[in-house]
Amino acid sequence: MVYTWSNSEFTHMNPRRPSFLIEALDHYDPVVKKFALQSLSQLHFENHDSRIHLLASDAGEIVQVRAYAWNVLLDSPHRRESIERLLEMSRLGSPEAKEVVAVALGRVDTPRTREALVELMSSNDNRVALAALTSSAGLRDEAAARELEWTIVYGDGLHRAAAAGGLKRIDPAVASRVTENLMSCYLLGPFTGMRLVEAWAMIDADPSTVYGWGLSHEDEGVRMQSIWLIGQRRDVEYLERVAAFLRDPSPAIRGLAAWAVLRLARGP
Repeated sequence: MVYTWSNSEFTHMNPRRPSFLIEALDHYDPVVKKFALQSLSQLHFENHDSRIHLLASDAGEIVQVRAYAWNVLLDSPHRRESIERLLEMSRLGSPEAKEVVAVALGRVDTPRTREALVELMSSNDNRVALAALTSSAGLRDEAAARELEWTIVYGDGLHRAAAAGGLKRIDPAVASRVTENLMSCYLLGPFTGMRLVEAWAMIDADPSTVYGWGLSHEDEGVRMQSIWLIGQRRDVEYLERVAAFLRDPSPAIRGLAAWAVLRLARGP
């Protein structure tokens, strides 16, 4: 995702340029730093560990930004130190920082990180508890996976959609199993269904169940999200299925189908 920041100099940022993102770490606005670190966590880069480590270690920086920095450093030679600092923040950080920590610890499977996630799941802050639950499910905690599934179906308000979107962070096999259960056993609301389909853009597993469910869904938004997913994943074998939507009564669906057909026609 490309984030558009209010600061005019970042409006047209390129998240694939690590040097640009490193420069953003010197910005005065912590939101800019946060978005830069989120992008850096998805990139492979070299020779910038020291700058990120400096930010992570800066006691004058807000704790949430430091947590994002330690998360990036999990993929660096500073991994061991990062784990220790994240575990410390899981006990002492702000709720905003603990939410970041809960996501980060889902990338580290040790008895200590699992124990910390259990503690975070009991947080009074729903964002922290849900992030920790999703991470625990991703570490193949069967009880957590069942609770995540329950949350997607029966959770309060936006928690259902947030839990569905969180599937993109967990083990693909677990995400597949949970998704199949959800689509075969429950009625999901449109917003939750859209978030569930959207998550599959980043799940490295067979999406055929999602396509079949989404393309035939009664809600137009879910159908549109499913067409987008096929185009986003460039699944060329579904070209004819998507092309059929070029004759759909909805102009929104026809437009998205045209976009998807163009992407599919260019090949994977």
